[in-house]
Amino acid sequence: MPRSSAHFAEHELCCKCCEYDCDNGDLGADFLHKLELVRVDHDRPMSLNSAYRCPEHNDMVSHTGLD
Repeated sequence: MPRSSAHFAEHELCCKCCEYDCDNGDLGADFLHKLELVRVDHDRPMSLNSAYRCPEHNDMVSHTGLD
């Protein structure tokens, strides 16, 4: 599966707890394609602050109270 695209680098898309070593950082080809289409349509840079979180990292930082 792709882990980067024309406008988004791997480090922008992977889980921040693991950075480049995260094997769980696969957003899925369909989602990444749609994200790229939004970026192209928007025609300007987009900042991603949480594209993907692995389950472990989400448990550490999530404050939703959901299990």
